[in-house]
Amino acid sequence: MRKIIILLAAFSIAFSQDLSYYVLKVNSSMKKLKEANAQEATPYLYGKTKGYEEGLKIYAKYGNEKGVEKAYELLQYNAETAIRGAYTNREPYTELIVFEPKEIYVYYGNDLTGDYYYVEKEREKQEFLNLVAYEDLQRRIEFLRNNNAKSCAPFYYGKSEALFNLISYELSRKEPDRKVLVDLKEALEKNLVLAEELLRYAMNKELECYAKK
Repeated sequence: MRKIIILLAAFSIAFSQDLSYYVLKVNSSMKKLKEANAQEATPYLYGKTKGYEEGLKIYAKYGNEKGVEKAYELLQYNAETAIRGAYTNREPYTELIVFEPKEIYVYYGNDLTGDYYYVEKEREKQEFLNLVAYEDLQRRIEFLRNNNAKSCAPFYYGKSEALFNLISYELSRKEPDRKVLVDLKEALEKNLVLAEELLRYAMNKELECYAKK
């Protein structure tokens, strides 16, 4: 028992040190974004970076080191893209990660007659897909992406896309973390609603940001 406690303590210290490293790196990225005026110049990418920052904090809350690493990797890429875009007046779309569950089949047959047939079972990780209503989230994200939310609701759409991507990433892991998924979904929902409201307003008023799509 004592050995287990010592190992847990050592892991906790190591993770705390790793987390401090990521916190410093994130702070550095945010400082560079501010210096480049990315919030105004590249609001979609800035929002996406902020979404990954929020996701990173959720992973850190549960001591999920792999999740922290992945969130930071995506954050760093989008921060660098945002900074380049701010100085070159260019803001491209970046990654949209979609989890595609495998279909699981069970085969039945008769070895004597050689007759075989299969019965389709649930898709893999169906309980986790249901937990976050994944198909509905995907539909809403794709609606925003296809209707130029990048221009009409850039910050909230960027945040939403980042949080959706982390949900997709978490679902792709061998053992998804239910608590992480629930927290990511809650964070995503808040930003999705705001992005949807802004986009629908632009659509109804036929604002330039929507008309030019």
